[in-house]
Amino acid sequence: MIELFRTSAPMSGGIRMPPTWGYIQRNIKTNFDKVTQYYQENPIQLRTDHFLAKIVAQYPCNLANNITAFYQEVDKAALSHAQNLGMTTIVSPGKIRSGGFFGYNNPEIIIASDEMIDAEPMANTWKKAQAVQVLSHGCDDLQMAVPTPHYYWTRPTQTTVILVNLPMLMVQYYYFYRENLKRPEGARWSISQFIAAYVLPNTLQSVLERALFNRLKRLSGYMPLEQSGLSRKPHPFALLNFDKAIDSALLMVLENISLANLGFDTVLKTIPAFTKKHMYEALIMPDMAPMRQIDWALTAARLPDMDWLFYITGNELKQKNQRIINDFFVDLNRNDCYELMVRNLPQAASSITRIQVQSMLERADRKEL
Repeated sequence: MIELFRTSAPMSGGIRMPPTWGYIQRNIKTNFDKVTQYYQENPIQLRTDHFLAKIVAQYPCNLANNITAFYQEVDKAALSHAQNLGMTTIVSPGKIRSGGFFGYNNPEIIIASDEMIDAEPMANTWKKAQAVQVLSHGCDDLQMAVPTPHYYWTRPTQTTVILVNLPMLMVQYYYFYRENLKRPEGARWSISQFIAAYVLPNTLQSVLERALFNRLKRLSGYMPLEQSGLSRKPHPFALLNFDKAIDSALLMVLENISLANLGFDTVLKTIPAFTKKHMYEALIMPDMAPMRQIDWALTAARLPDMDWLFYITGNELKQKNQRIINDFFVDLNRNDCYELMVRNLPQAASSITRIQVQSMLERADRKEL
C-alpha cells in the first residue's frame, strides 16, 4: 500500500477551498438524498447472479440466530467465504472480475474486509450502512448513476477497486431480512432487490468522490478521459445539474495549486470533496495489513493518483516530496507489489500500470525501481 494514503501519513499545510464549495456540497447532498430515497423504494433490476447477491446468498450463516450469535458467525466465516468466491483478501490474491459495476469489460478487483463493527446499533441505521465502498473507478460523471454496467461505458484500461466489509454487509442483510418478513408472502423482496435498494445506492458517496477527483484530473490536462461516463440516462427523474459550478471551482483549485510549491499531501488537502473534509481524507485507504496477497490490489487503487501528483507538481516535484517519493518506490518493491500488479491485471490495464510507473521514474530522475 502507498504510504501517503495510509492514516498514519503526515499532513501539513492549510486548506483553501473555493468560496462556492459550501453551496455545491449542500446541493449535491440534496441530489444524493433524492436518489437514494427513490431507489430504496424502487430498486433497479439486477441479475440474480450479481456478485454482491451471490456473497449474501451463499454466506454460511443462520438468520434465525440473535444478532450477537449471528455476528460472531459471519465474522468467523468472512475470509474463508471471500476466498471461496475469488475475492482478494490478506490470504488470497483473488481473481480479476469484469462487468459487475462500471462497464462490461472493466477489470474489477473486489477486496474483502472483515473489519469489526458494532452490530446492535445497526438495527436503527442499516438502511444507510456503507458496506461496499468504491476505492477507484475511471468515470467522471456526477449524475449519481447506481454502479451497474448497463449505465457506464466500458473502459478496459481503467481498473475498478471495490472494498466489501463482509460482516457489515451481512448484518445489514440480517436487519433487512427481519423487516422483509413483515411483508405479505408474494410481496417479499429478493436478495438482489436488497442489493439494488440498500447496498448499491449507498456506494454513491464513494463513487462521487472518485468521480470528482477524476474530473479534476481531466481538467488539469492529465488524462484524456471522455467527458461523462454514462451510456444512458441514469434516472427516471431530473436532478439539479451543478457540473459547470463544480468545474469552475475545480479550475480555481488547479490555479491555486499551480501558484504554490506544495507537498503531495497539501495538494490533496487543497482539493475539495463532497462528503469529506478534503480529497486527502476521501482517498485514505482502509486500515488493512499490507500482506503480499492484498498489497498489490490496494496499491492499484491509488497508483493513478500518485502518477497525477507527480504530473501536477511539475518541476517542483522533488523539492518538497523527496521523502514521500522515496517511500513510494520502496512501497512498489515491497511484497513484489509492482510485479504482482503487472502480472495480475489484464493486458490493457497492465500496460497502463507499466506506463504510469515508468513516467514517475523519469520525473523522479530514476532509472529503475
